[in-house]
Amino acid sequence: MKQTRSIKPNVHAQEDRLHETITNFAKEKNMPQTLAALEFASQHHKGQYRCGRDHLPYICHPMMVALQAIALGFDDDGTVAACLLHDVIEDCNVTEEELPVEEDVRQVVRLLTRDRKTGYTEAGRNKYYSAIAENPVAVIVKLLDRSSNVSDMATGFPYEKILHYLEETHRWIYPLFRKAEEYYPDKQAQLLLLKYHMDSIENTIDRLEEPEKDGETKETA
Repeated sequence: MKQTRSIKPNVHAQEDRLHETITNFAKEKNMPQTLAALEFASQHHKGQYRCGRDHLPYICHPMMVALQAIALGFDDDGTVAACLLHDVIEDCNVTEEELPVEEDVRQVVRLLTRDRKTGYTEAGRNKYYSAIAENPVAVIVKLLDRSSNVSDMATGFPYEKILHYLEETHRWIYPLFRKAEEYYPDKQAQLLLLKYHMDSIENTIDRLEEPEKDGETKETA
């Protein structure tokens, strides 16, 4: 049987590279909120790690969301800053008033923050996603956030949680694509690419769940 060697990323080098890339972009484009948000998020997520065996510093997640926004052309100062700050109220025990950004960005971060008591109930989810759907920036940040989380599921979620997460994605996240298409008519190709990315991961999970589907047979060594 062929063996493959697991190559773990140099997590600190990855964190530094992400930070440097966003900093350089923000300086070149004169994005003061992004620069302030990057330092604020880096400070408050310090010591936090993503779930999973790679022990990835948590700050890599909001930085990756921000970098994906930049790469897809959702690169205005407020949107990128909101990407960087989207988890700080929920996970870092800070208040909305402490965020080093303008009020419209604070509002986006507030919309993206779940109520810890009710946010995962049926009524709580409905309230949460309905409010996000009314704000164009909150919609795109949530889509980018979910894209990042779906990409990282395999390293941090048990299999049953992966299936549950995909069910939630179908029910609550996919409708946001329709809102995004309304809000960003000039970004149809980018939105299609983002949805294709999530669809592809889901299709891979489906194949792992049903290895003998479509006449395929499971091989053993």
